[in-house]
Amino acid sequence: MKKIVFFLLFLVTLATGVILENTNFSKGFVFKDANSYLQRKLEKKAEVQKHILEHEDLIAMLEHFDVESELYREIRSNHLTVFAYKHKCLSFWMDNQTHTYNFPINTDFELRYGYNENGWVQIVSIRKGDYDIYCFYKLYEHYPLNNEYFVNAFASDLNLKDIRI
Repeated sequence: MKKIVFFLLFLVTLATGVILENTNFSKGFVFKDANSYLQRKLEKKAEVQKHILEHEDLIAMLEHFDVESELYREIRSNHLTVFAYKHKCLSFWMDNQTHTYNFPINTDFELRYGYNENGWVQIVSIRKGDYDIYCFYKLYEHYPLNNEYFVNAFASDLNLKDIRI
């Protein structure tokens, strides 16, 4: 009787594994692996970046350098940085630690990834009026030297503490 019960449990476990691996049902779990988890998190962050770039108060914030606005606080709370160029001259910036990428952009949203000595960034850009606007999300911090204060790591809001590049 014990052999039959264990054999049935084995078959149920095997069938569950096959179903989870070969259907879309497994996509509902929090993450299957770190790569797909990171991809979903970055897609969500790109949507937030697009929302920021579509915001009706964005141009006013850029023109008046309004660091007290609700939009500015929303950008900061989402761990984002905005840079704006007007006639190819930097006219608005939120961070002195991020190396900016100034590349030609279209009126449509454009998603890019960049790397420099400070780490990896996800960049969403758009042209609005006279402004070329870039919204940066620093997804991975990289330091030339690591110690207890400077540790190479993914952004804290990605929840990938134990994973390193």
